[in-house]
Amino acid sequence: MNFSHSTLSFRSLLITVLVAAPGLAQDLKPFTNGTVANADDVNSNFTALKTAVTTAQTTSTGAANAAAAAQTTANAAQTAANAAATQTSFNTLSATVTAQGNSLTNLTGAIAVTGPKVELNRRLQLTNTTVNRKVVLFDSADNDHQYDGFGINSNVLRYQTGGTGNSHVFFAGASPTTSTELMRIQGNGRVGIGTNNPQARFHVNGSAPFVPGTAGSFFNFAASTLFPGNAFGPTAAAGGYDIGILCTNGDVACSSSYIAYSDARIKDIVGRSDTGRDLAILNGLEISDYTFKDVVTRGSRTQKKVIAQQVESVYPQAVSRSTEVVPDIYQRATQKDGWVTLATDLKVGERVRLIGEKEEGVHEVLEIGDGAFRTEFAPASEKVFVYGREVKDFRSVDYDAISMLNVSATQELARKVVTLETENEALKSRLASLEAMAARVAALEVAMQPLLAK
Repeated sequence: MNFSHSTLSFRSLLITVLVAAPGLAQDLKPFTNGTVANADDVNSNFTALKTAVTTAQTTSTGAANAAAAAQTTANAAQTAANAAATQTSFNTLSATVTAQGNSLTNLTGAIAVTGPKVELNRRLQLTNTTVNRKVVLFDSADNDHQYDGFGINSNVLRYQTGGTGNSHVFFAGASPTTSTELMRIQGNGRVGIGTNNPQARFHVNGSAPFVPGTAGSFFNFAASTLFPGNAFGPTAAAGGYDIGILCTNGDVACSSSYIAYSDARIKDIVGRSDTGRDLAILNGLEISDYTFKDVVTRGSRTQKKVIAQQVESVYPQAVSRSTEVVPDIYQRATQKDGWVTLATDLKVGERVRLIGEKEEGVHEVLEIGDGAFRTEFAPASEKVFVYGREVKDFRSVDYDAISMLNVSATQELARKVVTLETENEALKSRLASLEAMAARVAALEVAMQPLLAK
């Protein structure tokens, strides 16, 4: 039986198998040479062929799996490399922004930062556009008005809340776990200080000691002229009043009225004021015409009011004392190395208010020299304005107390007027009686004339 034709028909298949499993070449040599002698050889080689095909299939599957695993490993390595490159780029950008002050500009999308904490202490600049909704912290609705955040309008920095029930609230850290509310502006326009529920357009709850102190600029050195500044600021105080709202440079105007709490249930009432004594006290007060020495902050207009020291002599409860600086020197000078060249009557240990072009303060006098004194004040410029010394018995007048004294004195005057009116009515009645009697006497005299003539 001759199978040479069959042998030739399998040649291409055998070549493929031998490529996949070259170790079988020796066993299949008769087939590949085309010299198969009989059926037993064919059967035997067909069995070897099946084994070779199975082995080739297994080897091919393993190779494919190995290739897939290699690709997965390569993909993971590429992902890690990309992540490392991204982190390196982010770190480089962060370092540049932090160290060189570069800014991120023209941001049109969102930036999400993940990974280690990075602190940016330089500028973050957005596009120069004027829109209601520039920075959104919380959206109540997707529009330009119902959101919490910031916007820019023409010459306006816009602080936005999402509705009239929301509030702008300012806090200060009180501890690692608590904050103290300082002020709030409600969405309905009410402003509250010391309260989280303002009941009026401006509601101040609480008070602080009246503490006059430091001031703003007094001296325009370039023009060598004085110009207005602010006369008050924080210093240590002794005594004084508890003040809720303090106005130190100007007047307080109100188109309606001032209302103060005066419920009897918040007071321990001692008794009714002695109106007669109050009238005597009021008569003891002297009204003076004066101008202020500090023309920079108080102007030069003539005032017609009381003097605290004189009020204190007759009505001491209307006068309080505190620590303040008085303009008893009020002169320009120069300084160098802490020495102020100006002849004064200051003494070592006293405190004096010194004002530079950009800095000022109240400083202790450390030394006295010939026409000079030394403090720790070290302004950038040599020019300085010596305002005056600090005193611990600065007087302030409670004009409300004087007003109420005037009410009581006026009531005493009213009582006196009523008494005088009553006495006057009595005198008028008596006068009327006397006049009637005089009329009758005159009539009698007339009737008696004939008789007297005989």
